[in-house]
Amino acid sequence: MSYHPSISETLAEELIVLRATLARLKQREGEVRDALLSVAGPGRVVAPSAVVQIESRVSRRFDPRRLPDHVRRDPQYQVEKETTYVRVLGPKPQGPKDDFDVIERD
Repeated sequence: MSYHPSISETLAEELIVLRATLARLKQREGEVRDALLSVAGPGRVVAPSAVVQIESRVSRRFDPRRLPDHVRRDPQYQVEKETTYVRVLGPKPQGPKDDFDVIERD
């Protein structure tokens, strides 16, 4: 009798392969982006299949670290979120140091 992997094993294996592929693509994307930025300044680059816009923006963000400690530690200003992690353990694909998804729910 031959071995047939369970659906969870099959899906887990596919997840591992997809993450390895995505890691390679993300690496290549960074290389291509850096090369493009080294030869093109701000503006538009018209390619045969699309237009790439290069621009720099400055944004403002709220920095809770600047609040006094007593405010940051006050439970009145804290919320709880459930987080589900899907981690790939064992031999890791080439790529990011931590290979997992984070799903937060309010």
